[in-house]
Amino acid sequence: MNPAVKKPFIGAPYITFQRYLGCYQIAFETGVILGYAFRDRLLTFAKLFSEAGREKDATAFIKDIAQRVLNKVKEPKDFLVLGMSAEKSRIEIQYADKTEERINRQKFPPKSVFKQLQLAMFTGIGFGSSFPWLTEQLWRLQYEHAVDSQALERLKKAGLNIPDQPYEPVSLATRQAELHSMVEQYVSDARPDLLPCFQTQQ
Repeated sequence: MNPAVKKPFIGAPYITFQRYLGCYQIAFETGVILGYAFRDRLLTFAKLFSEAGREKDATAFIKDIAQRVLNKVKEPKDFLVLGMSAEKSRIEIQYADKTEERINRQKFPPKSVFKQLQLAMFTGIGFGSSFPWLTEQLWRLQYEHAVDSQALERLKKAGLNIPDQPYEPVSLATRQAELHSMVEQYVSDARPDLLPCFQTQQ
């Protein structure tokens, strides 16, 4: 989130509505892949984000949130519908008394945004672990094909910080391996007692 935070010379730091939505989508999709990657060890993975002994409660909670998100969409065509679009709708309802232009100019304190980004990631973890087949399907549709210039422009307008040039297709296995490596490094520093449970399986 830090790269998206504006730090004016005078006044408190803030994040704009569009950049917030982009961060929300990244947090959600990161959670989806983490949930997918650790779906067979979810209770162990939950030790990293839940109170000791509350792993079952935490996983039940995030799976329930993910199910409710999916119920609203029913047949999602991409991760954007499940993540950023849903959050955009929620905020627009919250600021129903304002015009779309004013909502787009809305500034949020980083602290309040951080809580929502945590929820986005937890929702993603619940989704990826509960619906692995749908995760695979949506990833193939969204990331395993080259993105044309018009699609890139729509994503940039939606708030995602992406390069001007079309990115190369990325397989789910590649992205999963990247995040697995990051988690393994984090566990080795923060929870070395759990490292054997997170080391890459051969």
